[in-house]
Amino acid sequence: MASTKLQMTSLTLLPKAPFDFGHTLTFLEEHKANGIVRKILENELRFAMNISGKPVSFFVKSMGTPKKPRLELTLHAKKLNDDIIRQAKEQLIFYLSLDDDLTPFYKLADKDEAFKPVLRKLYGYHQVKFPSIFTSVCWALVTQRTPNSFAYLTMQRFCELLGDAITVDGERYTTFPEAKRFLDSRGLNARDKVLIATNNTRKTDRLMEIAKAYTSVDENYLKRASYDEALRTVKKLKGLGQWSAEYVLLRGLGRYERTGWTDTVILESISQIYTGGFRISEGDAKKLAEYYGWYQGLWFHYVKVFVND
Repeated sequence: MASTKLQMTSLTLLPKAPFDFGHTLTFLEEHKANGIVRKILENELRFAMNISGKPVSFFVKSMGTPKKPRLELTLHAKKLNDDIIRQAKEQLIFYLSLDDDLTPFYKLADKDEAFKPVLRKLYGYHQVKFPSIFTSVCWALVTQRTPNSFAYLTMQRFCELLGDAITVDGERYTTFPEAKRFLDSRGLNARDKVLIATNNTRKTDRLMEIAKAYTSVDENYLKRASYDEALRTVKKLKGLGQWSAEYVLLRGLGRYERTGWTDTVILESISQIYTGGFRISEGDAKKLAEYYGWYQGLWFHYVKVFVND
């Protein structure tokens, strides 16, 4: 797709303050799980997502400050109309959690002495989700019993073999495929492409089953349903257990109401912050989480980002 044939439009977004775009870029430099091609420049992020089944490139640049954040968004696509622009804006806001109000969380964190170093370092960080909820579902399955290095390659191959691409300014950006692309791909049989990407027949079969089931999932329902109802819906996708479903709710949907205690590193990560590395008991860890109430999932995400930095 030649860039001269693309339509372009620009608009301004005002994230909920405080918002530090630098933290977003730092996180994305390390987070390779979504598989898409990204280009991170100084103060700018470039990537692509599917909007209405077509690839759209997103150039996002910060023009504000953490206290008065402002992002300039430039979209490129073969066709841009009001509906595509609206969807693209909404998807970016969701992906980068631009509308999240951190104020109630920070009021709690400010009274947590052990957590203050985390808060100082990550102040203004809004959780970066996955480009789509389905992407987080695929990652939750792909990463099971698999080294991260190979899981990253698998996600990249999904983009290359099943996704779309758009070229802007000589740079090619791939999108993560929608669920239906796993079932009906152009050219080589879609299942064969999934098998090439995973090199694992069992995971291929599970991914095909998940993709088929996901085509009937109501994403809006997952966002507005109670946590327990959303968790049950995700767990119905064959191949996703408790950990995978909790991961999708936090990292794919931004559901902060719960902490996923099936995460194998949760106690170790909390211990680094609260007990100087000495392993904290699960009971004491749960008391810390309960203090954060509705924001405990975000609290734990901050803990993990801080510890893994």
